[in-house]
Amino acid sequence: MALIALLGTLLLSACAGRHAAAPALQSAGGPPSLVPTYLVWDAGAACAAPHLHPLHLSADVVYVGEEHGDPVPGLFVRDLLHAQAAAAQPVALAVEMLPWTLQYGADRWSDGSLDEEAWLSAVDWGNVWGWPWEAYAPAWRALPEAGGMLVALNAPRELTRAIARGGLDQLDPAFLLLLPDLRWPGPEGYDALIRGALLATAEAHGGHGHFSEALLSRYVDAQRVWDSTMAERLVQARRALGEDTRFVVLAGKMHIIGGLGIPLRADRLMHVQSELVIYSAAGVPEDTTGARWWLLPVNEETAGLPRCAAPAGR
Repeated sequence: MALIALLGTLLLSACAGRHAAAPALQSAGGPPSLVPTYLVWDAGAACAAPHLHPLHLSADVVYVGEEHGDPVPGLFVRDLLHAQAAAAQPVALAVEMLPWTLQYGADRWSDGSLDEEAWLSAVDWGNVWGWPWEAYAPAWRALPEAGGMLVALNAPRELTRAIARGGLDQLDPAFLLLLPDLRWPGPEGYDALIRGALLATAEAHGGHGHFSEALLSRYVDAQRVWDSTMAERLVQARRALGEDTRFVVLAGKMHIIGGLGIPLRADRLMHVQSELVIYSAAGVPEDTTGARWWLLPVNEETAGLPRCAAPAGR
């Protein structure tokens, strides 16, 4: 059971990716600050910009891969929501941070019927998500200002934990009703990505011992349920809100990088133009094949990166 508990922690950590200490939060909401708090690295052009790219505004869906508890992705999402609203685009923010069973709570945020303190208590943020609210508050606060909807994407935690512990074959019948469509096993390379992330995170946490094939397979299945659930919820929400709604998806980077988690599963069910933006607290990653766009913190290391030319009209 100790190994199961350890791997449960590792799965959550691998979802977000390994990261350095989060920088201090520089803004608490409202209009975007004139002081840049992030850079967007364009891997195609090998340059960075302290602003959004036009492709981020024209995309039907922008997937933002975060590192849990780091405030920089939330600031990027805040600015993106403000920019989309300024362009008179209907917007929605779809998040991993809430299970779909709490969509009623997400609706209370969207309609403003609860103040912030009451809402955090109503959805039990500290237990349901657990990472500091301050890292996510700028993105959440921008949503009502933009007239947008909050969409809860995640699978119930009890479901993925049950799969990790006993496997799909041993699920209680009540859990079977919560499963997404699993007939498609996923894109090539998906299993290897998840296994590699679990083992690397275990090593980083000082994990030792032999992980059996059966145990790793159960955790890959749990991740597949996780990603498939969020993809299905995204598709359902887009159909409900209309195809003219611009979606920003905020989830741990392991659900988004390379498109292997949520994006490719959603693409099988809807035809959209999408962009992937992956956060890297450590700076420009050595391997940038997982996305064209990389979100970076502003610090001494990134200050000297070559700058992209500002898009026309800025």
